[in-house]
Amino acid sequence: MYDGTKARQPREDTPRPVTEYGRQKRDAEAELLAMLSSTPACCIAILRLSKVISPNLALFRGWAESIKSDTPVTAFSDMMLAPVPVDLVAATLARILRERRSGVFQLSGSRDVTYVDAAHCLCDAIGKSRSLVRPVLSLSTPPPVPNTTLDMTVEHSIWSLDPPETIASLSALAASFTKR
Repeated sequence: MYDGTKARQPREDTPRPVTEYGRQKRDAEAELLAMLSSTPACCIAILRLSKVISPNLALFRGWAESIKSDTPVTAFSDMMLAPVPVDLVAATLARILRERRSGVFQLSGSRDVTYVDAAHCLCDAIGKSRSLVRPVLSLSTPPPVPNTTLDMTVEHSIWSLDPPETIASLSALAASFTKR
């Protein structure tokens, strides 16, 4: 939805999508917000997310399997993520539903890191050398955005919910692969 020029993107900023996916998200949100403003009794909530991570995510699961077997992996050095654990997403959605909240909510990791950094966290947790990670540049058009974090001041004021710490989230994900 945003062009990535601003870290901790405020929810009030005008969306500036740079991809078709972003344009579709912007348009869908606009429709939902129009419905909400025309029918105030209507309960419509939008939850914007940065990168949701879980042990079932094929990219990370595949990296973990390769790293465990000393097989090098490639990771983007120019693409960012601000990971948020899937269980926190589920808990936040449940809270929004239980409390019958309306509006726009945001959930994001505390800071952006590269996919190389994420792969390094996996190596550290598995006990393998970071040299197994081969940095590559993405060839995406448009180029990757430098910031993916979202402002969570509203979520903090309502629920005392702060952005999950990025490295802790990645380390917890990585630890889940060492138990397998």
